[in-house]
Amino acid sequence: MSKVKAFFQTRGPGFYLTAVASVLSLIEAIVYVAFYTQPSRIMYMSWAAFWLPFVAVAVCAALSVFRWTQELAPFALFGVEFGAFLAYIGGCYLSLSTTFFGGISLDAFLALDAGFLSCTLLFVLILVLSVVAVFQLQTRKERTPREKAKKA
Repeated sequence: MSKVKAFFQTRGPGFYLTAVASVLSLIEAIVYVAFYTQPSRIMYMSWAAFWLPFVAVAVCAALSVFRWTQELAPFALFGVEFGAFLAYIGGCYLSLSTTFFGGISLDAFLALDAGFLSCTLLFVLILVLSVVAVFQLQTRKERTPREKAKKA
């Protein structure tokens, strides 16, 4: 138990942002499959967009465990999630072209389904969080004895 506690105490903000993005990836996959497996929406389903978030979480978790690979975890999460986002767009662009066939208007935006909007919002949020996590420290810096003395 002390090793687990020490593991989480040494993690920086980038690790936690990546963890939040990973949890959102799982939620996004569940929302996506719940919405797009309905009989009226199955033609817009991309199974790659469903499975890739699970792959992203597994790869991210595996990279986050080791010190020498933990800096790559947010990169991997972004890369695989971006691939899932492209598969998602590839699956639903026909729905969008049908919705916006008459032009871009407020009525067309209001005609978008809640499932489409929530999936798109989750994908964008995951991608933004993973990019921000890339620029944050994955581990906390160890303070020097001089810094510890100044704080005391």
